[in-house]
Amino acid sequence: KGVSNGLVVSGSDVGIGTTSPTTPLYVNAGSNNQTIATFTGNNTNRGLEISTYQESNHDAGVIIDATDNSHGTLKFQTATTDAMIIDKNQNVGIGTITPSQRLTVEGVISASNSIFSEGQFRSSGSNNGFQVLGMRSDHPNWDGGLYRYGGQAYISFDDNLYFRDYNDDVNRLHIGGDGKVRIYQNLLVDSHITASGNISASGTIFAS
Repeated sequence: KGVSNGLVVSGSDVGIGTTSPTTPLYVNAGSNNQTIATFTGNNTNRGLEISTYQESNHDAGVIIDATDNSHGTLKFQTATTDAMIIDKNQNVGIGTITPSQRLTVEGVISASNSIFSEGQFRSSGSNNGFQVLGMRSDHPNWDGGLYRYGGQAYISFDDNLYFRDYNDDVNRLHIGGDGKVRIYQNLLVDSHITASGNISASGTIFAS
């Protein structure tokens, strides 16, 4: 075991702030809420800091900080390829290094359980967009949405609303921008409309 200016070498283990290192590199800052290590380049005000902080009477928290106040970014790579980034605005990007929202994912997201949100779900792209909204006041100029207003649930659309049979790849119901409702041939029965009760109309019913 050798000691030099607070640096302890014990076998193949190196200790800083401790005389009994138990891992290849063991650093003990000596008290709570301390910066453990700093890595910088030519500008000593920019770099990476690893610190601890006290949580519930235990020095159990770890802070990894890109210390440049205006451009600090944390980037994670796998196999030399960018995998995740946390930019200076605390936006997180997975599969992209330019996240535009708090979490931006380039690719498919899979969940084995429920996804909860107190805000909005939106989708957009080459197939236009749809969103699930909390209140009507949240509704921007999108192609369609579900929202709640005045204690009621609404389906909103800007042009046409279709109910489509995915398996048979055909439209079953169409509500057009002109307000007309079109019901397409039901493949399981001979009639277009099957009702188990009365059908009421305030105007004329046309049949061809």
